[in-house]
Amino acid sequence: MPKAYSYIRMSTPEQITGDSLRRQIAAADAYALRKGLEIEQRFDDIGVSGFRGKNAQIGALKNFLEQVESGKIAQGSYLIVESIDRLSRDKVSNALALLTSIIHAGIVVVALSENKEFSTKNVDQDSFSLMYALLSMVRAHDESRRKSSMLGAAWSEKRSEARKIGKPLTKLAPAWLKMKSDRSGYEIIHDRAEIVRRIFDEILAGRGAGSIAKDLTINGPKPWGRSKVWNESYIKKIADSFAVFGDYQP
Repeated sequence: MPKAYSYIRMSTPEQITGDSLRRQIAAADAYALRKGLEIEQRFDDIGVSGFRGKNAQIGALKNFLEQVESGKIAQGSYLIVESIDRLSRDKVSNALALLTSIIHAGIVVVALSENKEFSTKNVDQDSFSLMYALLSMVRAHDESRRKSSMLGAAWSEKRSEARKIGKPLTKLAPAWLKMKSDRSGYEIIHDRAEIVRRIFDEILAGRGAGSIAKDLTINGPKPWGRSKVWNESYIKKIADSFAVFGDYQP
């Protein structure tokens, strides 16, 4: 019996808290049940964009493609996706090349939203079958390109305001700063600033970053962030940062 594999892609990690993941899993499971298939493995790219084919270069989709190439995933297997744009939102020529490379490797690609199965046999028998895929690819890429352009323009404006009037670009800031409540700028977290000054005093006194990190872990405050200890690399990062002088280059 042919084996089935599902591929799920979501562009942002935040989507996992919504309905997208559940919907894609349920749709793949329902298809497999109708066809009498059992899903052997799921390949999930969470927070990976398909706009420039990143998922096929470094993501879980790359893992799937490598297993197909090595023969670990056999010819005649099914790859189930919610829609063609889950595979790729890249330029149409690249997206089409990806789809055809998969089906030429003997894999049946199932696009549930399009209600289509793409295989060498289906494509050869129905000369218009790839037209459905092409239309989906054109729509998906144009939509992603429009969003990318809008996002790029928005960030360009934010960078311009940061340079001209010092407006904060983002809430993210060095660990010893926080955004003001009116979002007009940043203010110092004084107890953390004292640690930064202490680090510089000890460096000037001749102590190394490793020694400082060890001392802070034992005698200092709890590290900022998720780490349970102060790391030598973070001490060096603070020492090398122009942010300690209030300098920021957006």
